[in-house]
Amino acid sequence: MGEKEAMAILANNPHDVTFHPGQSSAWHAKQRFILLIAGTGGGKTTFGAHWSMDEFTRFPKDDGIIVAPNYKTLNQGTLRRFFQFYPPGKTGEFKKNDMEFIPYHSEGGKIFIRSAENPEESLEAAVVRWVWGDEASLLKLIAWDVIQSRVGFLEGRVCFTTTPRGQNWLYYDFYKHWRAGNPDYFVSQFPSILNPKYPRREFDRVRETMSSSKFAMRYLGSFEKLEGQIWPNPRFKKGFRIPRDWKTWVGVDFGYTKGHETAFIFFAESPKTERVYAWNEYYRPKLLMSEHAEGFLKCCEDKQPTDVFFDSAAQQEAAELEAYLKSPEVRARYPWTKKLKFMNAFKSVELGIDAVEEGFNSRKLWIFEDRCRNFQDEIRVYARDEDGSVPKVYNNACDAGRYGYASLFAASSKHKKRKAAIITGI
Repeated sequence: MGEKEAMAILANNPHDVTFHPGQSSAWHAKQRFILLIAGTGGGKTTFGAHWSMDEFTRFPKDDGIIVAPNYKTLNQGTLRRFFQFYPPGKTGEFKKNDMEFIPYHSEGGKIFIRSAENPEESLEAAVVRWVWGDEASLLKLIAWDVIQSRVGFLEGRVCFTTTPRGQNWLYYDFYKHWRAGNPDYFVSQFPSILNPKYPRREFDRVRETMSSSKFAMRYLGSFEKLEGQIWPNPRFKKGFRIPRDWKTWVGVDFGYTKGHETAFIFFAESPKTERVYAWNEYYRPKLLMSEHAEGFLKCCEDKQPTDVFFDSAAQQEAAELEAYLKSPEVRARYPWTKKLKFMNAFKSVELGIDAVEEGFNSRKLWIFEDRCRNFQDEIRVYARDEDGSVPKVYNNACDAGRYGYASLFAASSKHKKRKAAIITGI
């Protein structure tokens, strides 16, 4: 197909599309960061597809990114809808092996199509003019951090489309900025039935049969706390400098597979109040063990942790980490690593969960909100599945935190007596 005919197709999309009010307000928004959050079937992905091509058409020399939380969502939802409006061969060339789409009216720019299962790998090293993130509530906090760095140099724009799923980073690091009046942010929030094509009878049927909080999220586009939240009352506070004479230790969870991060949660206990603080974190995808070890050492800062607690199923990984940390080369830089003790974590998942919950409820356990952002974000969506089981995704920091805290306090009868003695202050 010739360029003239291709441009005619592009000209009809999206400018001749009729948006409903929820889409239209976002379409005319001039802010850098846009969130279109709505109930299922509200027209979110349709909007994102048109927004993406409009951004590319405005800046045909620059690259952009279309990203979804995983390949299943990308292929079955995001990309399918985008190509419905902008089919390859008619509007541009799709290079499947490279996951790139080059519109015929490009002046050198490309559209990179990516999964965010490993965002530091899939999204890094690109300087782009814009990013469309579909189903953004399923993106991890680390993906949002990487996306901001990708558009930063060109002061580019970001559009997220999604149905909310709990009060995660999208609520605290995006939505609340808009509510506070930050001029860089815009949010359009609406129910499924604002889309005139969505059947009212189905909307009413689900409202009568679904729990109110789940209905509010899935059909009204409202941020609600997840049902079955495992730690519903976590304690967060602004960080402070941990004295060097405090006892410190680390909980470790190794990310075995794609989409799972290796997490180290660093703890310290005040000898005066017996309060415990999760004061730092390491949170990275699967890398060489030497890279994880160097990250461990960097996060220790001037502290000298005494113990490392890890999942007993990760003996090989723990042995590799220990061997590196105790190697002659590392000990020459950090002599204290020689005395570092690696131990199997407290085994019972449920009792470990209970210990952490008791730590929060008794105000013994606190998390530094400015230094443990990934741990904080995981906790906010750490909820049991419908069958009551503990989640097996987006749980690495929570597992590391549980290993580190429960291994010292879950089996301690003394722990239950301590909560009454905790005093105000550090």
